[in-house]
Amino acid sequence: MVSSRHLRQLLVHEIKWIPSSGRGTVWTYTVTNQNRTQGFDTGPYVLALVELDEGVRMFTNIVECDPKDVSIGMAVEVTFQRATDQISVPLFKPA
Repeated sequence: MVSSRHLRQLLVHEIKWIPSSGRGTVWTYTVTNQNRTQGFDTGPYVLALVELDEGVRMFTNIVECDPKDVSIGMAVEVTFQRATDQISVPLFKPA
């Protein structure tokens, strides 16, 4: 097993920015019907693990789609929701 200290040393030279197509596939998901965090919309909303075409997986929300229509293997594409003047959140919608 590699310690986190050694892992950081191994990876520091391997990290680089690469362009992404913004397309991916729903790997798994869950539908949440209520939110206990103040300031966020109430459900239902879809929390999904999306695998990008480039192989990276990320947790995100599926938007612009009825939660009943979301399925594992569904093709999706990125859309951005502005959170602040400096921050936009990547979300995904059906492709």
